[in-house]
Amino acid sequence: MQLGSENPELVDTLISSAGIIGLMIGSFAAKPWLDKFSLRSVIRLSLFLSTAAAGMTLFLKFYLILIGRFLFGFFSGVLAVTSAMFLNTVVPVSKARLFGPST
Repeated sequence: MQLGSENPELVDTLISSAGIIGLMIGSFAAKPWLDKFSLRSVIRLSLFLSTAAAGMTLFLKFYLILIGRFLFGFFSGVLAVTSAMFLNTVVPVSKARLFGPST
């Protein structure tokens, strides 16, 4: 499929939805990864892989953009869960109010 060839609205919808679906699935996938690996390892791996996924979207191929957006959303979902957990382990309870809803 050529990018934006026949139905540009469908292409836009699929690309946007891929990131949101990846975000939802990734937030649930964080728990099994945290059972196997340390919190720091999961954060580092997710940061590295989300950067690689963002790099995939630089190529103007529809399927690469779609997969890249999904993977970026997936690893962003993992990071949303793990970064909140990291803040809970680092920030003292007495200072937790200063750090917003993530803690």
